[in-house]
Amino acid sequence: MLAAQVPVAAIDSHAITQTARCLHAAEVAEEMYEDRREKEEGGPDYKARLAALSLAEKYGNQLLKWLDKIGATPASRTRLGIKPVPEKKESALERILKDRNKG
Repeated sequence: MLAAQVPVAAIDSHAITQTARCLHAAEVAEEMYEDRREKEEGGPDYKARLAALSLAEKYGNQLLKWLDKIGATPASRTRLGIKPVPEKKESALERILKDRNKG
């Protein structure tokens, strides 16, 4: 977000925390789905796999909503009026140092 020059205030900490929690929960649900698929003993446990997949979808959808709220998507940055960051041109000194480090 900082690279996209999205203004971040202390008040945004709740939204950023919720975004991180949703991301983590979606990852855990996907791992649960994979574990259920790999540990099929005596036939697949379709109910457990379906429940894990449902959780992954739920948290994935919530994650997208939070990302939109904090300005972490191109559409939300456009809506908020945040312009894309122009690419920074490399200075002569940076080029010299870069070439020096290559060789």
